[in-house]
Amino acid sequence: MRARESKFESKIFGPEIQKILPVIDTDGSDSAMFDNALEMLTLTGRSLPHAIMMMIPEPWGDHESLSGSMSEEKRAFYEYHSFLMEPWDGPRIYRLHRRQSASALCWIVTGCGPSRYYVTKDGLVVMASEVGVLDIPPDNVQSKGRLHPGRMFLVDTEAGRIVDDEELKQQIATEHPYGQWLSDNVGETG
Repeated sequence: MRARESKFESKIFGPEIQKILPVIDTDGSDSAMFDNALEMLTLTGRSLPHAIMMMIPEPWGDHESLSGSMSEEKRAFYEYHSFLMEPWDGPRIYRLHRRQSASALCWIVTGCGPSRYYVTKDGLVVMASEVGVLDIPPDNVQSKGRLHPGRMFLVDTEAGRIVDDEELKQQIATEHPYGQWLSDNVGETG
């Protein structure tokens, strides 16, 4: 992040942009430093899921075993953002932001534990690193699962639903013409 700070610019703040630097408080914990970067990205107008996708991208390269059947829009999103910042190595994250909460488990295996979740019939969503954190009667379990590496779990409390990882990421990846921007500014992509 520090290496990118020299490139910061703002039409609104002009040279005063220097007053927000450094973005990262290096005296803080790993989580606090992650929060510093996440806060900066969301304060620049990005949604929380967008910022998380930037900070903890899925494998998106050309190799089929890395990216599987990833859509071209999503691949372009990740490639475009790779020019803005490097992936963040760190723990899975849990955040509450406005009316949405999101969790992402980074695809980097080292240091990332599992996240398991339960959705109850009476509307409770429980997520923890292990099963059995709360005693939930089996007849009250609507669904349960594990948050797989590279996946996001978004609870949209306004819409009253859990947004599927693929739906969420495809929506964000198609908000702007990232592939065209890459083609116009970098050349041949992919």
